[in-house]
Amino acid sequence: VAEPTSTLKSPSVTATRIPSATPVRPPTDAATATALPTLTPLATPTWTPTPTVTSTPAPVPAVVSGTGNAGLMRRETPNGPIVDGLYEVQQVDLFPQRQVGDGLEWAFVRSENGRTGWVVSMYLELP
Repeated sequence: VAEPTSTLKSPSVTATRIPSATPVRPPTDAATATALPTLTPLATPTWTPTPTVTSTPAPVPAVVSGTGNAGLMRRETPNGPIVDGLYEVQQVDLFPQRQVGDGLEWAFVRSENGRTGWVVSMYLELP
């Protein structure tokens, strides 16, 4: 008995070609070409310091005293040229600035007329 022969066909594979996706640049001519926008750099931030409050000590009232009614010489600088004279019991504004020179302590003062200068501090009294 003869065996039937079967004819089996093997599946066939067909390759389909897909077109490539290469971008194509359209032709341009100078008359219709549009310029690309240019980027403008942003301003560089700058640091602004925060102001700090500093207090300046206010002058305190003082009186010329202990001169034996001779008064007191006010000077441009400690032991420097004389600016004017202050009389006994004259009121002045005494500032916190002090300097020592020639063994004396000098204080910075302002009188009622607004003139400033240095006097020997031992002749000032706080009221």
